[in-house]
Amino acid sequence: MAGQNHFASVSVPSGVALNEEESAPDATTLGDEVTVSSPSARRQRVALNPMDIGKFVTSNGSCDHSLTDEERFEALTHCWEPDKEYAFPKTIESNRSRAFQYHYLSLWPWLAYSEMFGGGGFCKHCVLFAKTESSSHGGLRKRGVLITQPLNRFKKAVDILKNHALSEYHRRASESANDFLEWHGDRVNLDIRNRLVKAREEQVVKNRQRLIPIVKTILLCEHLNNLKRNATYMSNKFQNELIAAIGKIIRRKIVREVNDSKFYAVLADETSDAGRIDQLTICLRYISTSASKPVVKEVFLKFCAVAQKTGAALARTILDALEEEGVDVRNIRGQGYDGCASMKGAGNGVQAEIKAVVPQALYFHCASHCLSLALVHSAEIVPIKLAAGVVKSVCNFFCKSTKRHQCLMDKIDAHAPTSSKTRLKALCPTRWVESHHAFITFRELLVPLFHCLVELGQVTGETGVRAYELESSVCKCDFVFALLTIESFSCIFLPLSMQLQKKSLDIFAALRMVDNILSILELKRQNVETEFKIIYDEVTEICALLDVEIKMPRISGRQMHRENHQAETPEAYFRVTMYVQYLDHLIQELRSLFADSRQKAMKVQCLVPKYTVSSTFADLIETLDFYQTDLDCSASVLRGEFECWKAKWGRKAGNELPETAIEALSFCPRIEYPKIATLLQIFATFPVTTSTPERTFSSLKLLKTYLRSTMGHERLNGLASMTLQRDVPVSVDEVVDLIAQDPRRLDIVL
Repeated sequence: MAGQNHFASVSVPSGVALNEEESAPDATTLGDEVTVSSPSARRQRVALNPMDIGKFVTSNGSCDHSLTDEERFEALTHCWEPDKEYAFPKTIESNRSRAFQYHYLSLWPWLAYSEMFGGGGFCKHCVLFAKTESSSHGGLRKRGVLITQPLNRFKKAVDILKNHALSEYHRRASESANDFLEWHGDRVNLDIRNRLVKAREEQVVKNRQRLIPIVKTILLCEHLNNLKRNATYMSNKFQNELIAAIGKIIRRKIVREVNDSKFYAVLADETSDAGRIDQLTICLRYISTSASKPVVKEVFLKFCAVAQKTGAALARTILDALEEEGVDVRNIRGQGYDGCASMKGAGNGVQAEIKAVVPQALYFHCASHCLSLALVHSAEIVPIKLAAGVVKSVCNFFCKSTKRHQCLMDKIDAHAPTSSKTRLKALCPTRWVESHHAFITFRELLVPLFHCLVELGQVTGETGVRAYELESSVCKCDFVFALLTIESFSCIFLPLSMQLQKKSLDIFAALRMVDNILSILELKRQNVETEFKIIYDEVTEICALLDVEIKMPRISGRQMHRENHQAETPEAYFRVTMYVQYLDHLIQELRSLFADSRQKAMKVQCLVPKYTVSSTFADLIETLDFYQTDLDCSASVLRGEFECWKAKWGRKAGNELPETAIEALSFCPRIEYPKIATLLQIFATFPVTTSTPERTFSSLKLLKTYLRSTMGHERLNGLASMTLQRDVPVSVDEVVDLIAQDPRRLDIVL
């Protein structure tokens, strides 16, 4: 073999005991008995292992280019490996006897053992595929252990092997080895240089990408040099035309997909931009059938400037915008807005005005707003309201000064070093998740906050006075009770608040989540003494750290501004006046605010397989009458489909039944169940939240800043479409074709 004589030219590493054939006999251990083999036995053993990896080692650390592909393949796949009974030679390091461990070979598959050079480990990939690299100081980078020299010192063998596995040259050699095996296996006729060095292919791609902007710049310069001065197309006017054209193409593709889906829901919300202009954002929710299974999509359509905020004016703006973009307003089957009077008003609200045009366009109050309202209304209890005010004041106090914030960070390091929180979160009126996070974070940092306020209270001036006031508010047992009560329920509502903001959620899944939360709250109400005892014990520990006494307030004959319940112990008093009242308010508000959505869902849920098996066709009569124009069939036709649909799911186990409309639609072939598929599609378009319109406001703030507050409406919508609908592809030819529809100085269309 071509590589058999390489070991003769490699210098044997010095300083290793029993690693030279001429210096000492080989010592191998067999059980408790030590046997010594002669140098001649060592040579004989090497001769019996022609695939020893040591035969392929070179002195410069680079692979042997004289090896044929077959020799390299055999060395890589059939390299000699000792068996489990093999006795590895031992060396003396730090007065201890050490040896190569057999399990190294299984931990690092690229590792091979060689009996040559005194015995030691080599990296198969680096020996067979490593390339010589230049160092930063000129010359060649030297290779060492595992490449040109064996691993025969084992005190730090594990660290050496780990570091080698993470090295760049080993990674490249391993990629070359894997590519070689793939190439050798199927014998694909490819450039072997590119296949052996995958990094080279990647570098070629990167280099080509770097050249693209250079070429485009040269073409632009050529464009400017050759065109007439009055046709350079570099003006701000043409830039706005390009942006508007791209936005129009994106909206056309969205509208085409919406019209293909047919039924959709309208989502809208209103805000003010940097130019003090009221912007109405319009989004659409529909079922996309372009993929292998139906998918719920919520997409941004456009911003509309509004001058009047009455329900009639906003409804007319929405309908005009839909007609302008080519969306069929007759197919609106759902409306999703917040709960302000101009949107949800039953007489003159937007939803009423649109229902007058499209009677099937049902209105759904945003579920996230309902949850937020439930929490806000429940927080009207005096101690809860006061605690929320203290949390807000403390957050504002630390957010307005970097010195105060630094003091807080120092106290966190001193009193809560294991905490992952490093700053307070302000109460947010619109981002519901952030409000939950604010209470949870405040509870976790309560002790560091106390020590920080004590230290800042000793500072002269306004800072000291304000810190002392906040310290007095925090160091009250009723505040601690209120804070832990809010925090205990915030941990329950946090997952629900995050889940409700998902685009793929439908009304059935949302109501099921709300029902789960209600079940948890009702269970807590049944075991209120046990649940509050946990909070009371935690409050006791915190008050001990804050040096606060737990006591009941004075009971008077006539009390107007706080609760005045009779109780024998502080635990009973705070349980009745705070925990129970807050819990009862939450249960009542959740039931009340989600009652309308629940009523609408119950009328149509009989087609969802989870409820189909226990429903009858009589439950579907009202739905049939309401959507008669969409179904265009007699009751007998729908009855037949319903009976087949019910029989299909009656044979399934309970855990196999879909629980939402979008899941059921995936198992509803339109050929077999055309009417049921239509109804399920309509039900799946029912909006759950207005989170998508809320997200567009974040982009609006980034696009229309105070520096660009006079931005035109077409430019704004174009930029917003490009920002919010990145997944919609737009080609250069499409833009040029649209631009060419207007008269130009250049001939860009035949």
